[in-house]
Amino acid sequence: MFLPDVGRLQIDAQEMRSPHAAKTAERSRPRGTRTISPMPAAMPSFGYAPTKPFGVPQIWSFAFWGGVWGLIFGLVERWFPQGPMYYVAAFLFGAIAPVLVLWFIVFPLKGLPSPPDGTR
Repeated sequence: MFLPDVGRLQIDAQEMRSPHAAKTAERSRPRGTRTISPMPAAMPSFGYAPTKPFGVPQIWSFAFWGGVWGLIFGLVERWFPQGPMYYVAAFLFGAIAPVLVLWFIVFPLKGLPSPPDGTR
């Protein structure tokens, strides 16, 4: 399935026929996409492989579960400490806890080693 890569927006300055066309085209193109992107333009940027058990594309699955985690965050955030420790608690809940859930809940459910040892 071919999906256009909208991340590499380019405007041809010659077609615009404007004195400011070069600046407009320069501002419209994401910087560094030609130099640092190792993927060809025809390759999708996100995982569209079907996930188990429902066959939902991987990016949709990530978006759904990220939203669920955001709702849980919104419910428990009121009990976080005030002041600078709020940011520590938010980091632990938002960055460390999802990894632990992945390692100790999701991976065992999928039959993968928990935590992963890096070997395949």
